[in-house]
Amino acid sequence: PRGIYGTGDRALLPRLIKAAKSRSLPLFRGGRAAIDLTHVDDVVDAIMAALAAPKEAEGQIFNISGGEVLPVRRIADDACARAGLEARWRPMSLQPAMLAAGLMEAVALRLPGSPEPPVTRYGLGLFA
Repeated sequence: PRGIYGTGDRALLPRLIKAAKSRSLPLFRGGRAAIDLTHVDDVVDAIMAALAAPKEAEGQIFNISGGEVLPVRRIADDACARAGLEARWRPMSLQPAMLAAGLMEAVALRLPGSPEPPVTRYGLGLFA
């Protein structure tokens, strides 16, 4: 799964809210991007099903998803609203943003303690 959320989420939605508090969110391709998030309970169900699967399923590939593709803008707007925020959007081009994120990742790796960069290519990819 690409984006996992739910109880214990320390990555996806918390990072989105943190970003929304401090800056405008990137709006790529005119806001047409859509993603299928996966709830952690669905991941657990898939793991349990894999453990109980017959021998014929061994080595097979199965996709896990929430089953509902939603516009990124709607997901972010809803998450921000639940946190008492209003999402601010800034239209931008994806390629320059990805280059900048890659640079931030490279710099962060060279800093003491390798802190998490403010923006990552993975994070931007969720918005694209």
